Amino acid sequence: MRRLLALAMVAGLFGSGSYAVDAEAAPVLSLVWQGSNSVTPGGSATLNVVLNSDVDLSAATIMVGIADASGTAPKITAANNTPPPSLGSVQFNITPAAPNGVTVGAFGGLSLGSQAPGVFTIGTVTVQAGTATGNFAINPFQRPGVDDWLDASAINVIIPTLNGTSLNVIPEPGTAGLLGLGLVGLIAVGRRSRA
Repeated sequence: MRRLLALAMVAGLFGSGSYAVDAEAAPVLSLVWQGSNSVTPGGSATLNVVLNSDVDLSAATIMVGIADASGTAPKITAANNTPPPSLGSVQFNITPAAPNGVTVGAFGGLSLGSQAPGVFTIGTVTVQAGTATGNFAINPFQRPGVDDWLDASAINVIIPTLNGTSLNVIPEPGTAGLLGLGLVGLIAVGRRSRA
């Protein structure tokens, strides 16, 4: 009886392990600017959606969103999920739906095989600034029950680290320069009239 109980406990441990979250695997998904993250109102910039994984993955999908949905905040205007071959061979290549301004995705997808470990750009996101200035958060996120990440067995759930970024919308330097030049002119005229 003790042997049967010990065998059942060992089988239970092995069985429960296949559905546990893999704590050692830590894929990282980051939003990385292709150039500067500072633009003037109305300007645009492009982000790479970069996956750095140390495990084989059979499923990995992610959404990208802007935290501020106001009419003057930046908007997501375009997205691409098929990177050029020079950026790495990625088996996850579903085409994201057209952005709604605030969110876009999904990036990634499902693989009939598995995506080997490595660093890959799995898509790009174009963001256009509105009229508001300041810093605007742009973050990857997962939809519960939809954007689950699985290892090569398609059983073990992987929890990725998600790194967002921000877009800095700054006033146009030309406007500030003209204002400064106008003030200098007024000061000069004021000094001449006193003399």
